[in-house]
Amino acid sequence: MHDYLLQKQLFAHIITQEKSKSKWVQKYMQRAPCSKSIAYDRIEGKRPISFDEGMQLIETYGLPNEWPHNLLVAPATNPLQPTLPLNAPPEESLTVLYNDLQLLAQSPTPQSRVVSRQCPIFWLKYSRLLTSFKIYCWFAQTQLRTGTPMEPFDLNWKDKTRTAALLDQCKHILRAYQTIPGIEIWSLAFFEATFAQMRDVFETGGMTQDVFHALTQEILIVIDALEQMTARGTKDPAGQTCEVQVFTSKSYIGSDMTIGYGEQSPGFLYLDMGFPRFIRHYSPHDITEQMHYFRAIQSYSEPLSMNTRNSKLFFNALRLKLQTDVSKVFH
Repeated sequence: MHDYLLQKQLFAHIITQEKSKSKWVQKYMQRAPCSKSIAYDRIEGKRPISFDEGMQLIETYGLPNEWPHNLLVAPATNPLQPTLPLNAPPEESLTVLYNDLQLLAQSPTPQSRVVSRQCPIFWLKYSRLLTSFKIYCWFAQTQLRTGTPMEPFDLNWKDKTRTAALLDQCKHILRAYQTIPGIEIWSLAFFEATFAQMRDVFETGGMTQDVFHALTQEILIVIDALEQMTARGTKDPAGQTCEVQVFTSKSYIGSDMTIGYGEQSPGFLYLDMGFPRFIRHYSPHDITEQMHYFRAIQSYSEPLSMNTRNSKLFFNALRLKLQTDVSKVFH
């Protein structure tokens, strides 16, 4: 049976604030609800609680002294809600994601698993301009619902006050993600969704041809960074962060998901609904089911990490596809 150390420290911290441990356990059994044996297994760190329950306990009793006090660095508007509302601001989505990664990183054996038809949200952050365009598209969708026209996208959009703050959040998310080793499965359709957004905004007068070409160059920059990562087998091009194994799938990938789990972490599952929107789950059943899905796809995948031939074929194919798509816009 696992020993969930962080959870054990949390319950010990709570009980020291109570006059009677037995009376508190009785209240906990009624509130949970659960049996006495399950309650004590949770208190002793032998049986995991859900992330949402942990967050509720932290909100009520505070953080244990043994925990880093910057563990939850920014409050989400509604951090306990497993599915963020459609109209949730991007600040909320990004804060929840960052907090989840920070909590996972505290586990002795954190791991990430990513399946991506489109470029994983983490790696877009190697380009502030490209990420600012994805944020621009989110705002455009929001204003479409209200009927308010969207201003054109330009090279200065990344420097606007709110956008710059969001980009800084993205940088912190990337750094947190880079502390967690993992396995990722990528697709040759990596930039299709982003390019479709670029083409739509350009053809509807939302950006100039120069800006369109600047974004195209930013995609190439991200491709170069990803190629360096796979060559080094790490989560950054310089080879200074955690290990990552990258595969490319020979079968169709129909979803974009990120799974996080660890020995003392309840884990999480994110379904990417278009940066920066996510559907977020903490159900052990859902996580287990998606891990089976991940392993099934991995069995039909080819390695890119530390494999020069496969890597060169994959990234050259990405560049050629981008070049072909651009030529279709202007010819």
